[in-house]
Amino acid sequence: MPTTPTIRPGVFIEEVPVSARPIREVPTSVTAFVGRALQGPVDEPTAVASWTEFENRFGGLLRDYPLTYAVRDFFANGGRQAVVVRVVARTGRRPMRVCAKGGAPLTVDDYIGGEAGKRGLYALEKVDRFNLLCIPPDTPDGNVPAAVYRRAAGYCYRRRAMLIVDPDREWGEGGDGAARRARDGVQALGLTGVEAQNAALFFPRIRQPDPERQGTFAPCGAVAGVIARTDARWGVWKAPAGTAAVLLGTAGLQTDLSDADIGMLGPAGINCLRLLPGIGPVVRSARTLRRPADEFMYIPVRRLALFIEESLVQGLRWAVFEPGLRRAPGRGTCRRRCVHGRPLAAGGFSGQPAGRCLLREVRPGDHDPGRERAGDRRPGRRVCAGETGRVHRTQDTGAGRRCQPGIGLRGPAGDGCRRKRRRYRDAHP
Repeated sequence: MPTTPTIRPGVFIEEVPVSARPIREVPTSVTAFVGRALQGPVDEPTAVASWTEFENRFGGLLRDYPLTYAVRDFFANGGRQAVVVRVVARTGRRPMRVCAKGGAPLTVDDYIGGEAGKRGLYALEKVDRFNLLCIPPDTPDGNVPAAVYRRAAGYCYRRRAMLIVDPDREWGEGGDGAARRARDGVQALGLTGVEAQNAALFFPRIRQPDPERQGTFAPCGAVAGVIARTDARWGVWKAPAGTAAVLLGTAGLQTDLSDADIGMLGPAGINCLRLLPGIGPVVRSARTLRRPADEFMYIPVRRLALFIEESLVQGLRWAVFEPGLRRAPGRGTCRRRCVHGRPLAAGGFSGQPAGRCLLREVRPGDHDPGRERAGDRRPGRRVCAGETGRVHRTQDTGAGRRCQPGIGLRGPAGDGCRRKRRRYRDAHP
């Protein structure tokens, strides 16, 4: 109720609670890096926003630390937000006793760490969210153990993130037979089940001009930067592939793939990197490792679903503490539609947004399960084809007939609409 006048006579102040709670879009390209560095906090996720900040905290670019090259490639290709977890080799029986020198090789247990103590990979439990996960090899010519990737894929599935898998160095060596070795090697990784839909592998490794190191580099950092650049320019629903997905700072690839090789690797879920004349090395495809193929076999589809899910989880936490009233679900429904609105308007979904629905005329003999669920079987009635099973009234405009959302047999929830539907069902059994 209005309070006593505090400003001037006749002016009252009344505080009205706001019923609409906005659901903000969560970030989509926060990339986590787990690996070995020269200095910096151990098992503590540290947020960095530039390569200069990484140099100051973790020691800069060093030949024997592939993590530093991956972070550099991430920012060079358009990355903006990174979370770095420095992992060191542990010695002795006491879990908190670590090597003073960060150059000791890492084992599978060092990578994975422990969920109870939030060490290693599970140190990311200390951050609210991350969207991409990169685990570079421990040594310049080494590979990440398959057990680490399997555990990381399961963790990413639980945290609604994507794992970027690097190929083994041996797959691309020798030239001939590289595609066949990659196809057989991805099966040995053991990334199967529902966790595979949150993992993507890119082949082959990349070459970069670097006076300190000769050989190949893991592509995870550069690919993560391309994904971040694509999200910033188009959106999370855009595939990070094509002529616009150029790997900046890359001079070449470990091996050249032909059209036949790409056709062989595509069904196996391997994304190919290819050198295009006049353009440079680009990401050729965007598939997940999910096999057999389902609705989440493509990276943009899976990441869009994760983006919407994470936005709803973060934006609807207030509903947990709301009483069981009828108004609370209505506010949540309105907010969920707002979350879907921007991807729909920008082309993230197929179809037409509300207000630009495609209208069609119901003809005798037409069979439409969605229209029958709505209770509309009358020939000559114009219905909206943009939302299956929803009947709208239409109005004539200068540009043609338009749809009036929310009006009709299945309009917004209310006693009037329910009585209208009940009377229509009684009249049309």
